[in-house]
Amino acid sequence: MSTTNPGSLPGGYESMLAAALEYAERFGWNVLPLHTPVMGSGTPRCSCRQGAACPTKLIGKHPRWLKDTLKHGHKSATTDLAIIRDWWKRWPDANIGIATGADSGFFVIDRDPRNGANDTWPELESKHGKFPSTVQVLTGGGGVHDYLLHPGPGRYLRCKDGVLGAGIDIKADGGYVVAPPSLHRSGKRYAWELSHFPGEIAVAAPPDWVFREIEQQRGSIDPSTTLQLCGSTALSHSDALPLCGSTALSHSDALPLCGSISSDIPAAVAELIQRTLPTKPGTRRAQVMRLARGLKFDLEHASTSLVTIEMWVREWHRLAWPKTSRTTPGEETWFDFMEFWTLSGFRSTATSRKRLTLRRRHRRFRLGQRRSVILKCRC
Repeated sequence: MSTTNPGSLPGGYESMLAAALEYAERFGWNVLPLHTPVMGSGTPRCSCRQGAACPTKLIGKHPRWLKDTLKHGHKSATTDLAIIRDWWKRWPDANIGIATGADSGFFVIDRDPRNGANDTWPELESKHGKFPSTVQVLTGGGGVHDYLLHPGPGRYLRCKDGVLGAGIDIKADGGYVVAPPSLHRSGKRYAWELSHFPGEIAVAAPPDWVFREIEQQRGSIDPSTTLQLCGSTALSHSDALPLCGSTALSHSDALPLCGSISSDIPAAVAELIQRTLPTKPGTRRAQVMRLARGLKFDLEHASTSLVTIEMWVREWHRLAWPKTSRTTPGEETWFDFMEFWTLSGFRSTATSRKRLTLRRRHRRFRLGQRRSVILKCRC
């Protein structure tokens, strides 16, 4: 079902492809195709294989997948025009994602009124002064995206929810945002604010207070700062964060602090998290399934708020990151978890493998019997 009507696209774009090409060619922003909300008579569903079972907050917002050029989610974002044309030739209605961070040259302050941003933002401006005029997006959900200059590759800005207050998130290195004229599950489209259109107004430098607030929450990392590595001797900086093996972070939710679980998590859940952590690359998805099964059936958290469940899954991802390939983003882990969570019931990997083996043995046995009958008939 087509959702794109070229005549109705905000910003004067002829198509989703035209918008994606402009972002890549004119502004040098790394883009990628996202799934699209499919609007029908009832509740909107996602164009992904989950369809109506896709978690509400992910509908039309998570990356598509393609074997050769989209294997790594938002990490596959590119400015290569030939690849972009191929993507939107395959999915003309695909929503547009733009990778944030040093590569694209900007980060985004995401103001979501549904989480309290309308109260928090005036308080911040009264405390720190008027926010600078910059490139701005009006989201389909009624929020605002403020685009700000990234300080450069020498500084890592971590994506963080609520870092500036209730309803105000940071989308920076290792993250992405949905860009105009993408379709929101509400039926509205993302649009550039008319007086804050890219190319007509410059992306502003962030005020100093933004970095101060981020740093107070430990939401940024300066690679020039000495960091203490697990198993190494203590280094000079007393406040250094102990990273597990590497300072190269793959995602905002993948800061691999050395093995300790947050004290906010119940003991039974913490024990399950530790028990289901992957031990080597290639086992992440199977362990995510065990985590979902354990939370839903063994610990009976089927009625627990998804906000709480997501916090536990993010904690699991943070601890699992140094034990896996270190390339899987937190959104992918959460999406895999919800794929298992929404099933009415599912078995462990070992049980499934045992049943599959038995079926294969039975099939070989029946095939052998058939061959014996054929040979006897020939005789």
